[in-house]
Amino acid sequence: MEREFLTHFIKALLPQFDWILSEMEKSGGWLNLPTPLVDNLIKFKIRWWEAYADEKRFHIYQALMFIDIDTLKSIQSEEDVKILNEALTNEAYELITSEEFKETRPYTEEEKKIMVEELNEMLVSCTDEERKQFWQQVAFFWLGFIVTFFNLLSLMVHGKSLRQLVTSACQGDDEAYVLAVQIDRTVLFLPYFQQRLIQAQLSYDAKFLDILGYRFKNPIIKGKIRRRTLWLLFALLDSEGQLDMPLKELLSICEEVGLYGKENGVGDENSLSKRRKEYREYHRTRKIF
Repeated sequence: MEREFLTHFIKALLPQFDWILSEMEKSGGWLNLPTPLVDNLIKFKIRWWEAYADEKRFHIYQALMFIDIDTLKSIQSEEDVKILNEALTNEAYELITSEEFKETRPYTEEEKKIMVEELNEMLVSCTDEERKQFWQQVAFFWLGFIVTFFNLLSLMVHGKSLRQLVTSACQGDDEAYVLAVQIDRTVLFLPYFQQRLIQAQLSYDAKFLDILGYRFKNPIIKGKIRRRTLWLLFALLDSEGQLDMPLKELLSICEEVGLYGKENGVGDENSLSKRRKEYREYHRTRKIF
């Protein structure tokens, strides 16, 4: 991803993900989605956990945030996927670098209320088939969002993406297994995760079951994350393999996205180096077993 696009991409996503993390902190560390959305994710049999074990599917699911159902149905080959990815990249670049996008701001509570009222009015006037298509499209958007967000959240919390954890778990890494479960319990639907659980239960692997139980009942995140927005930035860069860029460039991005200053512990290259080291060291020194 080109540096200019990466900066705009982060600037666009950072406030959205940060807001969700702040809401999770208020909910005791859990992701609390609206009931109608959850009901429709179940209704349309959205199996997002399968993307964690399949790179091709993971990238296709990510694209669902930006395409409609008809476009999805038209994908028949590897070449279709390649063309779609290029088109999405171009469209995203044009959008997030536009003057209109730069001037966007968070909605006020009154604006949110009006939007909900307008949505309800629209749904009332729709036919049953139109409502079904609407909720199906919403469900597909959230399918892409969930796999992207949980993958990023895993990087932020554990220092490894959820895809990395699932891959390691399927190779016999029990530590990766329980960490993946903590981030997204639905990974337990994956074949290997079921097999390992059955094996542990029937052979009474008490140590594994105790740790799994601990991870399962604990929230995705515990307490408030120190320098949450800065760590979210580090995770976004980490997901693109660019966290270890030169400090001068990293400082420039921090300034561009509004993370320069005492509140974030970033005042110069030296302090930024310390923050990045803290982020790395936290993941290296955590004790799981």
